[in-house]
Amino acid sequence: MVKIESTTNSRIPFSQRLFWSIFAMFLGFTACFLLFQYQREREFAQEKLNNVLGNYNYQLFRRTQQVEDISQVVHQFIDDIPQKDLRVTIIDPAGKVLFDNSGAEEFNNHNDRSEVRKARLYNEGFAIRSSNSTGKRYFYTATNIGGYIYRSALPWDPYTQRVLTIDKDFIYFMALMTLIFFFVLSRFTFSIGRTISKLRDFALNVEKDRIPENEYVFPNDELGDISKNIVGLYHRQQKAKDELSMEREKLIKHFQYAKEGFAMFTPEGREILSNILFVQFANLISDMQIRQSEDAVDIPELEPIHLFLSKNIPNTNRKRKVLRESVTVDKNGKIFLIECILFLDNSYEISINDISRQEEESRMKRQLTQNVAHELKTPVSSIQGYLETIISNPELPDDKRRFFLERCYSQSTRLTGLLR
Repeated sequence: MVKIESTTNSRIPFSQRLFWSIFAMFLGFTACFLLFQYQREREFAQEKLNNVLGNYNYQLFRRTQQVEDISQVVHQFIDDIPQKDLRVTIIDPAGKVLFDNSGAEEFNNHNDRSEVRKARLYNEGFAIRSSNSTGKRYFYTATNIGGYIYRSALPWDPYTQRVLTIDKDFIYFMALMTLIFFFVLSRFTFSIGRTISKLRDFALNVEKDRIPENEYVFPNDELGDISKNIVGLYHRQQKAKDELSMEREKLIKHFQYAKEGFAMFTPEGREILSNILFVQFANLISDMQIRQSEDAVDIPELEPIHLFLSKNIPNTNRKRKVLRESVTVDKNGKIFLIECILFLDNSYEISINDISRQEEESRMKRQLTQNVAHELKTPVSSIQGYLETIISNPELPDDKRRFFLERCYSQSTRLTGLLR
């Protein structure tokens, strides 16, 4: 049994549900991609600035190895680069600040700074945070060179923020792709929705026994081919159904107006189809009153038919072929030929035919044949006897011969009269 989850009045059309489901998945994918790409661009910008500051750290290391005055080296280095507000810090392996040009006077141990910890572990590290010494926000890059940490930092000013600005071209690209996908998907789902709507209308018309008069036009795709096949199958089925109904009506009319009693039964003995003559003939055969065709099988006169059915219907090992049984009943001056046909599905039919007239005609034909044979036998025997006498007696006198020939002529005239 088919059940519908909810009423059809408030449900959303399938094409819209399909569209929004796919579009929602696409939006989710796009959002994940944007987040991933945003994080990737952000890391790329930070890595780019980190490489610049890391390069500064190595240059400072090389210069400090050549000159003992670190302050002079740092100021000379800052004069050579565009970032004039670069903060430089040198930290020994114990975390003590050996040099810092920020102007702060007191420094605590710097080994707990995040960029320093990363540099200790991975030789390089960067971080964006506020300085505990100056209170300002910096972009730090620390490099571990021989256990000493060379750290460069740029204040979080418009220049640094501009360097770390993310390229948003991918956002515009994804927005354009989302718009294109929206129109393509809407067109696709709209086409599917039109096809499904036509199939739904077709199904509703079929359900209400209203054969659609209009020709359904489906798109030239796989779904359209399936829809056309469904409609074509329905029309062929309807045509076959109408032809079968017509043949069934003709068959029923034939049984109703046939000159023999006919009834068809299920394997359980329930009536499928019968005509009036079947019950009438069953009452002529039986001594008890028969009101319905299902009772006719149990009358004593049809005991051979009943035994035939009882033997073969439960037998699952019988050969898969149609079986036939017939019996003749002579009752109340009438003769009936009863035939039973057992089909492959164990349904069966019983026909009762009044053959009294045929039997009487056969009897009259036999009697006529006997009478004609008897009437023809006498003149033929006489003619044969006279001719044998003439042939066997060549010396027979002419008067005798003439007598015998006249007798032969007389018998032949009689024979001609009998034949006429």
